[in-house]
Amino acid sequence: MSQTPRISLIAVGRNDDYGGDFRFRLQQWATWSVHQLSQAKVTSEVIFVNYNPLDAEPIKSFIKWPDSTEWVKVKLITVPNEEHQKIVREYGVKDVPVLEYHAKNIGVRRAKGEFILCMNPDILIPTKVIRSFSNLSETSYYRTNRLDYSNEIHINVDKTLTEQLSGSVKAVWLKGNYVLLDGFSTPSYYYKLLRNKLSNLWKLSTLHLRSILDFCSIPVYYNRLQYKYHSNASGDFLLMSRQNWVKLKGYKEASKIALHTDSLMVIQAAFLGLKEHTYLSPIYHKQHERRYDAVNKVDVDQDEA
Repeated sequence: MSQTPRISLIAVGRNDDYGGDFRFRLQQWATWSVHQLSQAKVTSEVIFVNYNPLDAEPIKSFIKWPDSTEWVKVKLITVPNEEHQKIVREYGVKDVPVLEYHAKNIGVRRAKGEFILCMNPDILIPTKVIRSFSNLSETSYYRTNRLDYSNEIHINVDKTLTEQLSGSVKAVWLKGNYVLLDGFSTPSYYYKLLRNKLSNLWKLSTLHLRSILDFCSIPVYYNRLQYKYHSNASGDFLLMSRQNWVKLKGYKEASKIALHTDSLMVIQAAFLGLKEHTYLSPIYHKQHERRYDAVNKVDVDQDEA
């Protein structure tokens, strides 16, 4: 592939089996992404940043990386422990095993695509969204809603995600909202989208009616950016032109702990003047154990991988 890629997909991880089934999730991401991009004939590169790997079985060997194709080039970038320690000292950040947003920035700086999608390696993008990558605008940034599924299902690349995963869906992340589910159906999803849109419009309007609402003891929403911009689960999918990633200088790197760094990036993109576009088709995310659970507010040892 000699021409400039239309899009670069960037994800981050290492050989520590984070969440208990990281190998499984990473394999699904790599296999699905390369196949779908090739089938859609999108000139692209899939970049995995192998950050601060352990002295154990290398990620190159325990993942069956797809071969590069006529349309897709597969690239692995390794960031050794010496570089990780240098970043910790330079930025004064907490020495956690994977500095996700520093690693994503490393991928962004090395990406060659006209557009760059920063995502996580347990995300499956529906075919309809991948086909749209040939028709993107430099004046927009792109977000998705996210469906969480629970079962360890081996994905068939020749079938749709909906027909394979809908029965295992447990939750959906929308703009400013998180809804528990018991399975997925398209009509129910559209209904929830409509309700969420109306709810967000109301929350954005309450500040203008506060004198009346205070008198009636109806809640007024003062912190409203989360209802105006889709910053929910934005580390899993944020797409915009390479030029705009450069203008924004990538993710903020000086945060002591990188909670909500992804959300801040969405706000920065919006304040740059870019228009937010949220795909109607949601992405799929395999549920797993996390260091920090934003829903239940469970904060565990930050030194764990």
